[in-house]
Amino acid sequence: MAPIAQDADSPPTIELHQYLPQDRAAVVELFRDGMMHYTNEGDPQYSVWENYVKSSMESDLADIEGVYLSNGGNFWVALATSSDDDQKIVRTLAIEKKQLGGVGELMRVSVHSAFHRFGIGRLLLHHGETWARTNKFEKLILSNAKTMAPAHRFYTSLGYTHTKTTVFSHDPFFELTHFEKQLLQP
Repeated sequence: MAPIAQDADSPPTIELHQYLPQDRAAVVELFRDGMMHYTNEGDPQYSVWENYVKSSMESDLADIEGVYLSNGGNFWVALATSSDDDQKIVRTLAIEKKQLGGVGELMRVSVHSAFHRFGIGRLLLHHGETWARTNKFEKLILSNAKTMAPAHRFYTSLGYTHTKTTVFSHDPFFELTHFEKQLLQP
């Protein structure tokens, strides 16, 4: 997709839709760029980020329909359209149905760097939570890198509770934070 022009006088129109096969290349690019934004070559944890991105691209992102759409979960994209009719996928969100009854895991929450603080994340997460409630998910869980403090503040502001911190890698040392939100009473 072509780059989208940002004009402060005319913000982009946002449209949410369920993932379509033709979205794959843009979804993978957005995920890769978003994750690698948190590291730089030479950082001690660079290899952890690089391996995580590679593994994700070879597993669930290689079969979005099979992993999310066919197994009781879902995957959405937010498409921004500028005043010049340029379109770009700027945000993604997936919910993976877990084997535990009524639990879904937020996955592939990515945002294009030029589209932070437009409310798109809140819009998409609200959409996903509404879908999850309708589909009888009692709770949503998520995990992300401990270094992603802005994301932690975002989830906390939306009612997610920090439940624990775990070690993902000892060498190089890399921690994950875990959050959850109760949607329905069990």
